[in-house]
Amino acid sequence: MQASALLTEFEQRGTALEEYRGVLSARALDEPPFTPALLQQSVLLYDWTWRERLLVFGPDARKWLNGMISANVQALEPGAIVPSFQLDPKGHILATFDIACLAPEMFLLLTDASQAAALAERLRRYVFISKLQIVTAADAPPGSSAEPRDEVQAASLALRGAGARPLLRQAGFPAVPEAPGVWLPSDSPAGSVTLCLSCPGGVDQVEIELAPDQAPAMWALLRQAGAVAAGTETQERDRILSGVPRFGLDIRGSELPQETGQMDALNFNKGCYVGQEIVERIRSRGSVHRLFSAFVLQAPVAEGSPIRIEDKEVGLVTSLTGLDGEVAALGYIRRSHNEPGTTFTVEGVEGRVCASLSFLQPE
Repeated sequence: MQASALLTEFEQRGTALEEYRGVLSARALDEPPFTPALLQQSVLLYDWTWRERLLVFGPDARKWLNGMISANVQALEPGAIVPSFQLDPKGHILATFDIACLAPEMFLLLTDASQAAALAERLRRYVFISKLQIVTAADAPPGSSAEPRDEVQAASLALRGAGARPLLRQAGFPAVPEAPGVWLPSDSPAGSVTLCLSCPGGVDQVEIELAPDQAPAMWALLRQAGAVAAGTETQERDRILSGVPRFGLDIRGSELPQETGQMDALNFNKGCYVGQEIVERIRSRGSVHRLFSAFVLQAPVAEGSPIRIEDKEVGLVTSLTGLDGEVAALGYIRRSHNEPGTTFTVEGVEGRVCASLSFLQPE
């Protein structure tokens, strides 16, 4: 298991540690109990050093990647970043990641540390005689002379909340992203960084990519500017309430892309890639049999528990967390039972289907 770039900081504070997405990090820090209102009242600071990088570069990189993954790499301009899947030939999801274009023939894939090694191994099986290289952090360790080492030996932090971008400006960042999908270099009082804006659950989130040895100084700078340090328990609770599926929990290798609802990771105009035939077949038929959905339950249940209607199994719960005396849950349910307000039971516990994946906005 890898360790966070902030591990010394966490150990000095004596905070409890846990593995999260393949990296050892702090379970809880300065944050109050997480509620949707907290993201309007505060800006949370997350340790995202679980983000690992694969660099793909060379004369054939663009064309080759376009045939390997679900995003439209051919259309990706330098400075753009989009989500993507890696699929098997039967259309099942093997990995989830973001892909950023650094130069015309240089691409960075960002994923969980727990996914990175397997993703790199599978991609390398398809290289054959293509003129490109795939480099990971393991290939270019700190202190090595490998040319792309700085690109893969980076770390990430994240600011989360409605005030994330104003806080960055207050902290002395001259360039702040104004829209999602941009991989934006910026200066800061703690050194050069790259920023990327996203809006899971409808709330701003800014990823800050920087050199690992910059992470402690950047962490201190952002806390001084007013960000509230938050641990992995809050990150996971935030993820669930934002309705974002996580690989290994909500996506386990048997799911098809359209079942997850993550349509921004698919492109239907790019041509052939591994798994594309199944994706297109689903689109032409107009539907899948089940959909990733949000539920409210009256009490906790075990992850993986089946959803039943009239003793018939129609889905399963994959992630859950408490919310206002009830339980917010994510999972899959058959399309015919996906209408908001539909009631069901999970191990004898009553539940209902929500109208939206996000619990951060009122129903």
